[in-house]
Amino acid sequence: MTEVGEGRGEELLAMQCEVDGNIVQFKCHPYKFDIAFGGPRFTYRPDLAILYRDGRIEIVEVKRTPDDLSTDDKVSLARVREFVRRCGWEFSIRYLEDIRGSRWREHNVANIFGRRAMALTHDESSRAQAVRAKMQQVRWGDLISLVAPHDRKHGNAVVERLIAGGLFTVDFDKPFHDRTILSPTPIVASRALPGFEGIAA
Repeated sequence: MTEVGEGRGEELLAMQCEVDGNIVQFKCHPYKFDIAFGGPRFTYRPDLAILYRDGRIEIVEVKRTPDDLSTDDKVSLARVREFVRRCGWEFSIRYLEDIRGSRWREHNVANIFGRRAMALTHDESSRAQAVRAKMQQVRWGDLISLVAPHDRKHGNAVVERLIAGGLFTVDFDKPFHDRTILSPTPIVASRALPGFEGIAA
């Protein structure tokens, strides 16, 4: 994994970010914010920063449960939220239960995550890019037939690799099967999180 989070919640969220085609780049513990308005000056380090394909930037605080937030924490994070808003970004608090999602999400993310290093042949890549270029949703089973028509088991692995590579998105909260709908991701101009322009996503 290119980014390593602290604690189970951060680890799971980082894995999800790694294979979510809607996300262009993410970083764990990327910034140090010195916040001086609205009360005593304090320093805040977000758990994650996420850059989405549509250009949105989200700053994320990860907690195990809402009970982990003290009254002082809530006051400080309200100031962080306002600071982030003034930057033109979004702020969220993610709890472990929400990160885990449905009973399928953690399993699906782990499977797709495991395909990141899989090498595709030139033909497989070309066929996948041709399907993606149409910018139309496609069923999992149909994509298998298009990218690897002679080997269904391998074709399934290819589809998982295409998702891991960000060419298609899928609902991780549902079981994967031949009728699962995949959505191609649009090609966007290269961009990066502020301060990380020279670092590959």
